[in-house]
Amino acid sequence: MARGEAQAQRRWRNRAVLREIDDRRVRRLWRFVLSMVVAAAPMAVYVLQQNESLKLSYEINALRAEREQLLTEERRLNVERTRLESLARVERWALEEEGLVLPEGEIVVVVPGPKSEAGELMASAPEGVAKPVR
Repeated sequence: MARGEAQAQRRWRNRAVLREIDDRRVRRLWRFVLSMVVAAAPMAVYVLQQNESLKLSYEINALRAEREQLLTEERRLNVERTRLESLARVERWALEEEGLVLPEGEIVVVVPGPKSEAGELMASAPEGVAKPVR
């Protein structure tokens, strides 16, 4: 009953507080947010451009490294091709691995042949000599 007595002695009654939305405050908040977006937009664009620039510089460096590697490989292959095409090596290969023999001086016949479209002499067999069948 102590509770009922306390209520009887009070002359006021508590009501729920209703808060109304303050339109001016909402507008100020939206203005602030909009001004922050406008202020941050150039910085965001700058950061994105720097990021893209950095990414492209990494790609360029990777492509340069790949180009250097390919040039080194090309030089190595050119040296190897030159070594393989050397007449001394081809002659040694023909004698040792293929069992060919060097012709004697009187067996060698130089035959002038027809010229190619580029003006170079082409080799041909003399008339009366059978051509190999493949």
